Amino acid sequence: MPVYFFTPILQFTPLNEDDTPNEAITTQFSPGYYDTDDSTILKAATYADTFSPKCDKVGGRFVLVCPDGTTALNGWEPKTAAEVNDVYPGLIPGGGE
Repeated sequence: MPVYFFTPILQFTPLNEDDTPNEAITTQFSPGYYDTDDSTILKAATYADTFSPKCDKVGGRFVLVCPDGTTALNGWEPKTAAEVNDVYPGLIPGGGE
């Protein structure tokens, strides 16, 4: 059975070779986690078989679906399927609306 998390969003613009922002590339969004200072969002190295059915830019979070036993990174909020569906109705099929 999968496990679910709300994660912070890392928003970034890729850099050119000279470390200036590459304005030709749209800002990208990635699931993130907090560094040990709890204020810096770092890009998460997502686990194998992990996917995100939702990037909520307004709410400032991703929804991740991970294999059972996945360890939450700093800033990840564990959720049940029902809790995810309370916020995003019908996102998790069979998740107890």
